[in-house]
Amino acid sequence: MRRLRAEVVVPGTAELGECPVWDEGRGLLLWVDLPRGMIHTYTPTPSTLTPSTPTPRTPAPSHGRPPPTPPGTTTSTSLDSTSSNLATPWGSTTPGSMSSVALGSAPSRGRATSSPDLLEGTDFPGRGAPGTGLRGGGSGGRGGDPRAGMVTAIAPRRGGGLVVARGDRLTLEPGGVPLGRWELPHDTRFNDGAVDPWGHFWIGTMCTDRPGTAALYRVAPDGRTTTELAGVTCSNGLGWAPDHRTMYYIDTPARTLDAFDVHEGRISGRRVVARVRGGLPDGLAVDEDGCVWVAVWDGAAVHRYTPEGRLDTVVETPCARPTSCAFGGGTLYVTTAAPDGGSLLAVTGVGGGVPPTPFAG
Repeated sequence: MRRLRAEVVVPGTAELGECPVWDEGRGLLLWVDLPRGMIHTYTPTPSTLTPSTPTPRTPAPSHGRPPPTPPGTTTSTSLDSTSSNLATPWGSTTPGSMSSVALGSAPSRGRATSSPDLLEGTDFPGRGAPGTGLRGGGSGGRGGDPRAGMVTAIAPRRGGGLVVARGDRLTLEPGGVPLGRWELPHDTRFNDGAVDPWGHFWIGTMCTDRPGTAALYRVAPDGRTTTELAGVTCSNGLGWAPDHRTMYYIDTPARTLDAFDVHEGRISGRRVVARVRGGLPDGLAVDEDGCVWVAVWDGAAVHRYTPEGRLDTVVETPCARPTSCAFGGGTLYVTTAAPDGGSLLAVTGVGGGVPPTPFAG
């Protein structure tokens, strides 16, 4: 088994970093600070990371089946850089820098616009050029509901902008346009989410006070919603194999990495691929060889599992609570949580990942 170590590329900017996703068109990473309702971006430079020695990777079995071609995934998506408070971070980020934006807690009507309180600059120490912190909005939520001030998951949209999970609702940005109709119980909130190869947004909920009462949903581009999995407690990592025939999933308290068969975008045949030891499984990423990288909360590590469930790589992290991971530009990025984390980490020499699909809505 090989052992690698992640290095810090953006130190201590998040209380709870989550949901990293790579924007191929602009060559940058996006991730969220969940309780603060912040979206961060990071643009690496060639000198930002110290290359690791590449090691052979374990390819996934092809079973002689060619991968299907999902609709609408042949071109990369660029985020909207012409309007709204989402324009500034992606329009002005320079290599080796970081930017942030707070979406606020209240939905807006029509097209959102930038405001002066979103343009307050803050230098971040570390490697590369200084970044800019863009702060604004609010974190208290509607009617004192803290969920409304959260941003728990994001994904690029095919036509530009983002789909955003805000704790108790989904919106399309820019504009704060509601996606679907949601009436979550007061003790339940959205958690991790990802887009499948067919352009649907999958989003899970969590309710640790009432185990087994949360769920995993599939949201179509027109907002129609299907409950794909019930009996969940803390829905976390989601990812699809390179041939799109397997979906990987984590319900954290179960301490397992699970897999489903996928047929025409729907899931069946749930099974345990691996039992995660040494901490709690959180977010995940699937690499180009079909292996799954799992962030291990309270385990100070990211584990790589083959499709057969064999642990073949451990990435040691300089913080106890890695939360999720994503591939981008030949690098594996890892988000982390406070108190000893909150930084963005990276590890090179591990190959690439399955390219993310934009939300088709």
